[in-house]
Amino acid sequence: MPMGPSGGDALGGDEAKRRQLRGLCGATAVVAALLALGFAVGLHQNLHLGRYPVEGVHATAQVVNLFVKGSTPWFIYRFEDIGGQLHERETTLTEEGFASLKGQPSVAVEYLRSDPSWSRLVSGEKDPYPFAGSVGITAGAALVFLAFAVFFGLGLNVTWKATGQGPARGGEWAVHRWGRVLWEPGRGRSKAGSPAGRAQLKAGTRMVFGAPKDPVPPERCRNIARAVGQVSGVREAHLPLIQVEGENDAPRQWLVVATDGDTDSQQIAERVRNMLALTSALPQGEFIDILPLKLGQGLLDTVRKTGCQVFPKATQ
Repeated sequence: MPMGPSGGDALGGDEAKRRQLRGLCGATAVVAALLALGFAVGLHQNLHLGRYPVEGVHATAQVVNLFVKGSTPWFIYRFEDIGGQLHERETTLTEEGFASLKGQPSVAVEYLRSDPSWSRLVSGEKDPYPFAGSVGITAGAALVFLAFAVFFGLGLNVTWKATGQGPARGGEWAVHRWGRVLWEPGRGRSKAGSPAGRAQLKAGTRMVFGAPKDPVPPERCRNIARAVGQVSGVREAHLPLIQVEGENDAPRQWLVVATDGDTDSQQIAERVRNMLALTSALPQGEFIDILPLKLGQGLLDTVRKTGCQVFPKATQ
């Protein structure tokens, strides 16, 4: 694996990060679906419970069975509605309710006139409709997990990096998309969508170069090459995978441009950013970091060895 001036470890692509985020998306989506199901069941139970004061009919039910399953008292009863139809229901009891029903042949129940399949004990039953009281909670939780599912589905995640030491230490957070920094507080975004100043590397920064396992689509490469070709002073353009030492970001593809020796590399890089934005070479909301190098610079040979050149021109 080609390396920068100080060497480094082998690079991996963004695929691991994508798999991780897709897994999180699937897991949160499943939780959201289960919570939504709980909300629907609770809403259904609430609608029926609200009808008891208006439609409730009292009846005497036959005790069918009284037993303990595990440590929970259970009870089965059967009653006949006003239409002569028999209904049977199994439910759990409180300890007091279980004790009061021992040896009893019948029990008082209440059912809905419009839907006798819905019934309950007049007393002694243990929370017959558990979801009814948590409709608000399940609805809110379902929305939260749905938002997380969408967030992860778009490839987004938030990281926090502690800075300093001791109780007063602070930290920096950033929003990433598919392992690449999308936004950081105080940095803003460049015209090409890249965090401003991201390509301004300190002298001696270790960088590792490699060929990406999951490169940008060919059409996008062609769009980038066309945009770069319209900037005078650019002799080569490459899209290698780069890991910068000290960054928590996953390795990502950079746009490395080689310029003539007598040109201002930073000005060229800014003109390339502007041209990428002007020609819409990148999809809206995406960015790419730019690393300008001089022809003849040793690091450029390392970049060339990755085989990621997208804009070949005659070199000196």
